[in-house]
Amino acid sequence: MDKPALTIRRDWARVDVREIPALMQASSSQISDVTAGAANLDLALRRMAGPERMAGLALPIMTSVDDNLAPYAALSVIKPGDLVIVTCAAAGKCALLGDHIIGLYKNSGASGVLVNGFVRDIDGLRKLDLPVFALGTSARAPTKHGPGTVGVSIAISTVTIQAGDFVVIDEDGAVTISSTDLQNLEPKLDALFTRDRLIQDRVASGATEPPHFENLLSQAGVRWIT
Repeated sequence: MDKPALTIRRDWARVDVREIPALMQASSSQISDVTAGAANLDLALRRMAGPERMAGLALPIMTSVDDNLAPYAALSVIKPGDLVIVTCAAAGKCALLGDHIIGLYKNSGASGVLVNGFVRDIDGLRKLDLPVFALGTSARAPTKHGPGTVGVSIAISTVTIQAGDFVVIDEDGAVTISSTDLQNLEPKLDALFTRDRLIQDRVASGATEPPHFENLLSQAGVRWIT
């Protein structure tokens, strides 16, 4: 028997993130702050369609360059709330996803789509009103030969993403948190929300300097010139 083109994980544990409301409110920047940047996916993403923020549990997909058999196969395991993440081992020239497959993801309950590559059919994507972030666009269609994996861990930049990890993507960037660390972040996020509200109130009140501004400059050392 020939080697199978695809490896697909049937299912995995999915945390009920509705029980951790701070995660559903947090921006990518706020999660980056409370994780000291460890959660960041270093990608130059563009919002291609839909709302400016998406959050959900990772459905990781590794596909071959200029091929989207694995992304189509993901329709066999996707569940409501999953955030589809598609990557491949090297840069290609073709769009990995278009409005047809992304429309099927939406119908299956996907919370959004991240493509570490190109997409196409932008007019159709905008009509779906599902958040889609990608590196850019290409009019070229992909093949459907594989190989690829679905539900198996993938690596993007220096971060490994497991199925079921929590992901937030907005116009500041993309971050991912291991499903085992989610509960630990809630108190840190709540404290950060309080600090951020104080900063916003200070700006709204007309402040022209941050707190302890003179101390900040003094500790850094300043040579004033005229």
